[in-house]
Amino acid sequence: MEQTTLKYLRVLIPGITFYLGAFPFVKYYFGDTYHIESLDFAFVTVFSLLAGAIYYQINLQYLAIQPSRYFISDNILNRLIAIYGKAVTPSQKEFLKKDRKYMHVFYRLTDSDESLKKKTNNVYFNGFFGHPASICLFLVLSFG
Repeated sequence: MEQTTLKYLRVLIPGITFYLGAFPFVKYYFGDTYHIESLDFAFVTVFSLLAGAIYYQINLQYLAIQPSRYFISDNILNRLIAIYGKAVTPSQKEFLKKDRKYMHVFYRLTDSDESLKKKTNNVYFNGFFGHPASICLFLVLSFG
């Protein structure tokens, strides 16, 4: 799947997930005052795009994936230092951590090797599923 397609889906899918997840809660709390005769495709699509865009702009997925992102980034840095093969002082390590400078090296490595490009696409695809998961976490925490 192309990265551009994933970016579009990262806006649409969280909105659809939020719509489908919130519908039973809203129906339970508001009862008959919230009644939709049919699931009009245009309404669901527009609502999903709007909710997904708000979700994307507020960056809610950042809160859900931040703990694992820290460990992944730290692992990448440690692996790159291991490849370097020389001792790195704590100040040098902090310099690399500042503004995630080491990620430029990582991306250059992944972009130059065909087998790593395939793995990168798998990582992007797996990351795609983190967005609906963070929506579900938000709904559970919001509505109990």
